[in-house]
Amino acid sequence: MKNLTGPSPSMRLRPGNGVLARHEDLVLLCEVPPGAEDSVRSILAEAKAAAGTAQPGRHLLRHLVKTLTASVDSFPSLCAFGAVDDGIAVAVHGNARLRVTMEDGELRLDGQDAVTIVDRLVASPVMSITGEIGEEIPGFCSWSELTSGVVRADALQYGTVDETEPEDAEATSAEPPPRVESGDDEEEDPAPPEEDADSQIVGVSCSKGHFNDPTDQYCGVCGIGLTQAGRSRARMERPSLGVLVLDDGMSLPLDKDYVLGREPEAASGVEAGEVMLLRLADPLVSGVHARIRPQGWEVKLFDEGSSNGTFVREPGTDWCVRVPSGGHVVLRPGAVVTVGHRQFRYDSHRRP
Repeated sequence: MKNLTGPSPSMRLRPGNGVLARHEDLVLLCEVPPGAEDSVRSILAEAKAAAGTAQPGRHLLRHLVKTLTASVDSFPSLCAFGAVDDGIAVAVHGNARLRVTMEDGELRLDGQDAVTIVDRLVASPVMSITGEIGEEIPGFCSWSELTSGVVRADALQYGTVDETEPEDAEATSAEPPPRVESGDDEEEDPAPPEEDADSQIVGVSCSKGHFNDPTDQYCGVCGIGLTQAGRSRARMERPSLGVLVLDDGMSLPLDKDYVLGREPEAASGVEAGEVMLLRLADPLVSGVHARIRPQGWEVKLFDEGSSNGTFVREPGTDWCVRVPSGGHVVLRPGAVVTVGHRQFRYDSHRRP
């Protein structure tokens, strides 16, 4: 691999029911679901052909995107990476994950966070790449090594891997106790007027001083019961309502408005410094495509009259719903938003 540090990289594997192919500067790990054998053979053949090109990674990824567009319902889960002129191209789709460890950080991609293929170009020097399809199972075969060819496997480790590295864990902290719907509390403590987009909002603080949504029964930071604080309400600065996790691994705190688009600077409020800009270089994304706005204790997604639409996949579902043009929806934690070829997920410690 052209920007992988160190000598010619080794590749270990974990035997399984998938197919792992390595052809010089190109690696592909693909599941073989029942009835998809012909599709898998076609992908393997394309990977072998791509290995003989000047930019195998770019060649294979273009083929995968084209094939997926034509057969999204029967496309197998996979992860792949290969050399390009300016780095390494990586991609995941479906129930597959890739972790790229670089000299200056780490990139994690999960195919289940996206509707289509998630592909990225890694320009930084790469130390190792770990790929996996199907169920997450720790461990690799210590004596196995694939230098070239095709074998059955469900996971791979490519390059120098720190053996003392801990197993993958959820990026979020432990969840607080289950949220309970309030009953009599609402009658004793009338709801305040509806909140606007002001950063000053009404809430309650726990006995440790953490500011919370007044409808919550437990503190979202420490988990203590809010009834212990007497549930006295006050207007204070709104805390961050979570993060937006982009398909390239970037995380953005939800403590302000974000405008998404190819030319987000054209949106209202930009000159006054009231919003943050999220530029998306995608031909299917409008100049000013969508807006994310923390409002009260909710996170709202506004479609700004985009040409190709803004779509939301609610947590626990497999389908997307289009946001009405010029309208908005309330995002629940775990929701995945699609604009053009790009996706991002709303994460929060608060339950949906």
